Amino acid sequence: MTGEEMVKEFLCPGCVCGMDTTCGRYKRGENDYSAAGYYACMGHVLGTSILGIGNIALGMPRGFQRPPRLRGENNTTQHVNLMEIHLAPKGCPLPVMDKFNIPTWAMEKGGFLFLHVVSPRINYVRTFVLEGRTFSELPPGVVNVGEFYEEMD
Repeated sequence: MTGEEMVKEFLCPGCVCGMDTTCGRYKRGENDYSAAGYYACMGHVLGTSILGIGNIALGMPRGFQRPPRLRGENNTTQHVNLMEIHLAPKGCPLPVMDKFNIPTWAMEKGGFLFLHVVSPRINYVRTFVLEGRTFSELPPGVVNVGEFYEEMD
Protein backbone atom coordinates (compact mmCIF):
# COMPACT_ATOMS: atom_id res chain seq x y z
CA MET A 1 0.00 0.00 0.00
CA THR A 2 1.36 3.46 -0.80
CA GLY A 3 1.48 6.25 1.78
CA GLU A 4 -1.31 8.16 0.02
CA GLU A 5 -3.46 5.02 -0.05
CA MET A 6 -2.93 4.72 3.69
CA VAL A 7 -4.01 8.36 4.12
CA LYS A 8 -7.20 7.61 2.16
CA GLU A 9 -7.85 4.46 4.22
CA PHE A 10 -7.16 5.73 7.74
CA LEU A 11 -7.39 9.54 7.74
CA CYS A 12 -9.82 10.64 5.04
CA PRO A 13 -12.96 8.84 6.31
CA GLY A 14 -14.89 11.32 8.42
CA CYS A 15 -12.42 14.17 7.86
CA VAL A 16 -13.99 17.65 7.82
CA CYS A 17 -11.92 18.63 4.78
CA GLY A 18 -12.99 15.87 2.39
CA MET A 19 -13.16 12.16 1.76
CA ASP A 20 -9.93 11.62 -0.20
CA THR A 21 -6.57 13.20 -0.96
CA THR A 22 -8.05 15.29 -3.81
CA CYS A 23 -10.01 17.43 -1.31
CA GLY A 24 -7.66 20.38 -1.78
CA ARG A 25 -6.53 20.32 1.87
CA TYR A 26 -4.30 17.25 1.73
CA LYS A 27 -0.70 18.14 2.51
CA ARG A 28 1.83 15.49 3.37
CA GLY A 29 3.16 16.06 6.87
CA GLU A 30 6.60 17.57 7.29
CA ASN A 31 8.03 16.21 10.54
CA ASP A 32 10.68 13.92 11.99
CA TYR A 33 8.93 10.84 10.65
CA SER A 34 8.31 12.06 7.09
CA ALA A 35 12.06 11.88 6.43
CA ALA A 36 11.85 8.14 7.24
CA GLY A 37 9.04 7.61 4.69
CA TYR A 38 6.06 8.06 7.00
CA TYR A 39 2.91 9.86 5.84
CA ALA A 40 0.49 12.17 7.63
CA CYS A 41 -1.95 14.85 6.51
CA MET A 42 -1.41 18.35 7.86
CA GLY A 43 -5.00 19.26 6.89
CA HIS A 44 -6.64 16.33 8.72
CA VAL A 45 -9.44 17.34 11.11
CA LEU A 46 -11.70 14.86 12.89
CA GLY A 47 -15.19 15.43 11.56
CA THR A 48 -17.12 12.57 13.11
CA SER A 49 -18.62 12.94 16.56
CA ILE A 50 -20.41 10.39 18.74
CA LEU A 51 -22.74 11.66 21.45
CA GLY A 52 -21.19 11.03 24.86
CA ILE A 53 -17.82 10.12 23.36
CA GLY A 54 -16.81 13.13 21.30
CA ASN A 55 -14.77 13.33 18.11
CA ILE A 56 -13.23 10.24 16.55
CA ALA A 57 -10.94 9.38 13.65
CA LEU A 58 -13.49 7.33 11.72
CA GLY A 59 -10.91 5.36 9.67
CA MET A 60 -9.06 4.06 12.73
CA PRO A 61 -10.03 1.02 14.86
CA ARG A 62 -11.39 1.31 18.40
CA GLY A 63 -8.72 2.14 20.93
CA PHE A 64 -6.83 4.21 18.36
CA GLN A 65 -9.54 6.56 17.10
CA ARG A 66 -10.01 9.00 19.99
CA PRO A 67 -8.04 12.23 20.36
CA PRO A 68 -6.59 13.39 23.67
CA ARG A 69 -8.92 15.07 26.15
CA LEU A 70 -8.20 18.38 27.83
CA ARG A 71 -9.53 19.63 31.15
CA GLY A 72 -11.36 22.94 30.94
CA GLU A 73 -12.97 25.25 33.45
CA ASN A 74 -14.80 23.57 36.34
CA ASN A 75 -13.03 20.30 35.46
CA THR A 76 -15.11 19.82 32.30
CA THR A 77 -13.70 17.77 29.45
CA GLN A 78 -12.84 19.65 26.29
CA HIS A 79 -12.99 17.53 23.17
CA VAL A 80 -10.36 18.23 20.56
CA ASN A 81 -10.59 17.43 16.87
CA LEU A 82 -6.93 16.86 16.03
CA MET A 83 -4.68 13.81 16.41
CA GLU A 84 -1.09 13.15 15.46
CA ILE A 85 -1.30 10.00 13.34
CA HIS A 86 1.76 8.74 11.44
CA LEU A 87 1.32 6.19 8.64
CA ALA A 88 4.22 3.93 7.69
CA PRO A 89 4.06 1.91 4.45
CA LYS A 90 6.07 -1.32 4.31
CA GLY A 91 9.79 -0.75 4.52
CA CYS A 92 9.68 2.20 6.92
CA PRO A 93 11.66 1.85 10.13
CA LEU A 94 9.89 1.43 13.45
CA PRO A 95 9.25 4.69 15.32
CA VAL A 96 11.66 5.75 18.03
CA MET A 97 10.93 3.76 21.19
CA ASP A 98 13.06 4.59 24.22
CA LYS A 99 12.74 6.05 27.73
CA PHE A 100 11.43 9.32 26.24
CA ASN A 101 9.08 7.66 23.70
CA ILE A 102 7.38 4.73 25.42
CA PRO A 103 5.19 2.33 23.43
CA THR A 104 2.13 1.70 25.58
CA TRP A 105 -0.39 -0.36 23.67
CA ALA A 106 -0.68 -1.91 20.26
CA MET A 107 -2.78 -4.17 18.10
CA GLU A 108 -2.34 -6.11 14.89
CA LYS A 109 -5.29 -5.84 12.53
CA GLY A 110 -5.61 -6.40 8.79
CA GLY A 111 -1.86 -6.49 8.12
CA PHE A 112 -1.18 -3.33 10.13
CA LEU A 113 0.24 -2.70 13.58
CA PHE A 114 -1.56 0.12 15.40
CA LEU A 115 0.57 1.65 18.13
CA HIS A 116 0.36 4.40 20.75
CA VAL A 117 3.66 5.94 21.85
CA VAL A 118 3.68 8.25 24.87
CA SER A 119 6.33 10.90 25.50
CA PRO A 120 5.79 11.52 29.22
CA ARG A 121 8.39 14.26 29.59
CA ILE A 122 6.36 16.50 27.27
CA ASN A 123 2.96 14.83 27.95
CA TYR A 124 2.41 13.87 24.34
CA VAL A 125 0.82 10.89 22.54
CA ARG A 126 1.45 9.81 18.97
CA THR A 127 -0.47 7.15 17.08
CA PHE A 128 1.24 5.03 14.44
CA VAL A 129 -0.14 2.74 11.73
CA LEU A 130 2.66 0.46 10.56
CA GLU A 131 2.04 -1.72 7.51
CA GLY A 132 3.44 -5.24 7.69
CA ARG A 133 4.77 -4.89 11.26
CA THR A 134 3.92 -7.26 14.10
CA PHE A 135 3.47 -7.10 17.84
CA SER A 136 6.55 -9.30 18.27
CA GLU A 137 8.75 -6.41 17.09
CA LEU A 138 7.79 -4.30 20.10
CA PRO A 139 9.63 -4.24 23.43
CA PRO A 140 8.19 -6.18 26.40
CA GLY A 141 5.45 -4.52 28.41
CA VAL A 142 3.33 -3.12 25.57
CA VAL A 143 -0.35 -3.95 26.16
CA ASN A 144 -1.88 -6.10 23.42
CA VAL A 145 -5.21 -4.40 22.71
CA GLY A 146 -6.22 -7.30 20.47
CA GLU A 147 -6.75 -9.41 23.59
CA PHE A 148 -9.66 -7.23 24.75
CA TYR A 149 -10.69 -5.39 21.58
CA GLU A 150 -14.29 -6.62 21.67
CA GLU A 151 -14.75 -5.20 25.19
CA MET A 152 -14.15 -1.60 24.07
CA ASP A 153 -16.82 0.80 22.87
